[in-house]
Amino acid sequence: MSRGKRLLTFAICAFGLAGCRSSTAPVAASGVCDNPDPGPDSLGEAQYIVQKRAWEPGERQALINQITTTHSLIVPPIGDLSDLAADIYSDTACVSEIVVNPRWHAPASSSGALFDVAGVQWGTGFSANAVNFTITDNTRSPSFSWRWSGLYWVNNSHTDWVGFLLGAANTSGLIPATPVRYVYTPNWDRDSATAGAGGGEMRESTGQYWEMRGPLSGTTNQLQITALTFGTGSTVTSGVWKGSVETNGSMKGRAISVPMVGVLPSGSPPATQTVDLNFSTGGGLTAVRIVCTFPSPCTSASSSALVASLRGRSAGTYLRAAALQPRRPRARRA
Repeated sequence: MSRGKRLLTFAICAFGLAGCRSSTAPVAASGVCDNPDPGPDSLGEAQYIVQKRAWEPGERQALINQITTTHSLIVPPIGDLSDLAADIYSDTACVSEIVVNPRWHAPASSSGALFDVAGVQWGTGFSANAVNFTITDNTRSPSFSWRWSGLYWVNNSHTDWVGFLLGAANTSGLIPATPVRYVYTPNWDRDSATAGAGGGEMRESTGQYWEMRGPLSGTTNQLQITALTFGTGSTVTSGVWKGSVETNGSMKGRAISVPMVGVLPSGSPPATQTVDLNFSTGGGLTAVRIVCTFPSPCTSASSSALVASLRGRSAGTYLRAAALQPRRPRARRA
């Protein structure tokens, strides 16, 4: 089996994430979905920003139903987050959307639409959320922890069209400006997700997959996570992440001109998109934090499989995103 097929097979066959939290129902945002003006961006204006708006009647539940039915929310290397859609979209009043930054201006040398793929410009029509994930392997001596922070986006009209960007985080879950986390997925694979950052975007209905592979020097192609705010966590009492602790909160940061190169379908001319997003605007992104300590109290088969994959496989065999194989509705696991 080729390296690409191994990577693709891993991510889609990875770990279904069904959970039953002991916490109360999601807390709605109070009042209007405010978008305070953040002022000029010291890093230069990003092409896209995050902006909150009110859910349309029935929109939130319809999106949750689509995601949980199709299992379309896959964030490698964590796995399938689809069964947590109701917790991920925990704000019942507002949704964070990716919109064009009104302060951004196209370079004078450009002509036509930038970063255009199949007639659709990256970012518009997508909602975005964030994830902070820690899994600690206590079967090692000394124990070892993988820590990742980043974001993912879902097309509101076509939920099979999703993307993600994750990086190796510090013990606080942040990804500071130094040392720089350049985004180059082959190296992210090679280093078993312990350094740098990686990501991509996929659309199952068209068989398209783009992978983040930018320059490893300079001031672009970087992921930064600058602020995290979380409340009190609650234990997952059932499901494939049983024993882990889940917490809702918010995340702020920046994806600085990260290129995505077309990989699939093979044989097609590569198309390029660029993710240039300031997600510190609009109060940041709604985020979910998952902390799993293996083998106890996080006792699930998913945690065991994830640890085994991270520590047991040769470099570069498992982290590439792969939501392109057909996904069939499946029953929630107890």
